[in-house]
This record gives sequence, C-alpha cells and structure tokens, in this order.
Amino acid sequence: MSLLPAVCLFHAVAVADVLVAFSQVPGVPGRFRGMTKRHWVEALDDATRVGLLTDLGGSMYRIHPALPGYLAAEWRREDPENHDAAKDSATEALLAAHAAQARWLFERSGEARLADVVIGLERRTLGSLLGYALDHGLWANALAIAVVLNKYWTARGLNEEADAWADRARVAIEDPDGAPLS
Repeated sequence: MSLLPAVCLFHAVAVADVLVAFSQVPGVPGRFRGMTKRHWVEALDDATRVGLLTDLGGSMYRIHPALPGYLAAEWRREDPENHDAAKDSATEALLAAHAAQARWLFERSGEARLADVVIGLERRTLGSLLGYALDHGLWANALAIAVVLNKYWTARGLNEEADAWADRARVAIEDPDGAPLS
C-alpha cells in the first residue's frame, strides 16, 4: 500500500517533517505507522517526478489541486469498510502532529520569518485541523494551533478571520448564554 493517501489530509502543501511526526502518533493507521523521513521523502519525491507535487524545498511540497480528491477516492476504494475510521484516526494523528509543530513554532518566536513562512504555506491545513479539533473537543490541540494562527492573523491584520474563528470557538465551548459547556 502506498503512503501517498495521507497527502489528501493536507491542503495546498504537504510537509515531510509533519508526516514523520504523524507516523509516530499512537493510533495512526497501520499503513502510515513508523515511517521515517526517508520513507516519506521517497514517496513525495516519486509524486514530484510525475508532476503531482512540486518540491518547495525544506521538505515541503505543493499539492496539485486535483490530487487530494483522487487520493481520497483511492484510499476509500482500497478499504471501503474501514475507510471512515481510518481517515478519522489519520486526521487525529495529523492534528496531533501539527499541534506539536505549532507548539515548536510558537517557542521559536525569535525566528518569526521561519514561522511566518511555514504558517503561510500551511494556513489552510491548520484551519481545517483547527475546525476538526473544535468539532471533536480536542481542546489542547485546538489551542496550540489557534495560538500560532492568531499570531499570523494579527501580524497580517486579518482581524475578520481571527474574529470568525473566535466566534466558531465560542460556539464549540459555550452554551447560547455564554456559559462554558459541561
């Protein structure tokens, strides 16, 4: 089985270092478990050679817009009975890997340029994962991602986006009267 279906969980850019962390998260589907950077880079480089990805350097790869849908369909076709559970497990593992990356980026705030580039490239994936975390009550991971995205939004004056996410978070954690959900 190919490693490439994991790429369908990303939006716009796949990051080999995040995929390595993803492979180490308990509960990640078996096909992705224990993969090293060499495994991921080989799979991503193979996809680059046939034009499905573009190597951006720094172990980051731009994803062809048609690729995620194709990979998601292939993954479902390979194991239709277990696909939904496997995809949920994979999404939670990717969330955990990105939350760890977000914590690392936040701690390296002295290297704002690095954080800015990475967050800029992964903004859509981070937003998708933040939404998943809020929808599933994965608060620690939601917070880690929200903190780095908020720094990004603030630096760019993206107040409307920040406000929209704050509203979405409130809906996830408060009842209609503004009291915390129990």
